[in-house]
Amino acid sequence: MGVPMPAINEGGVTPHPLGVGGQPATDARGRVWWAWQGRRDRHFQIFLTDGTTTKTVTQSPANHWTPAIAADSKGHVYVAWDGYDRGDYDVFLQRFGGAQSEPAVPITATS
Repeated sequence: MGVPMPAINEGGVTPHPLGVGGQPATDARGRVWWAWQGRRDRHFQIFLTDGTTTKTVTQSPANHWTPAIAADSKGHVYVAWDGYDRGDYDVFLQRFGGAQSEPAVPITATS
């Protein structure tokens, strides 16, 4: 059995009915972060929250799955997922720190 998903329904964002999402991660300041996949319109996207603010990590018209989350000792949170942006599944990673986030980078790419 997985960890329960956070009760969030912000702007039509709903957690996946099966509770598919990464495990929670705690940052250097003690905040608990959650990453999960939820359906928006016709596609599944990846979302991130610290319990007060929710960010849409992916926004392309493609499906994104299986988020994983980790935090480092400097207060950064990392979210990885696989997405179908290029017509096949690739793995992406994005780093978040405070109000800033870096662009997602492909970790694997198929041609």
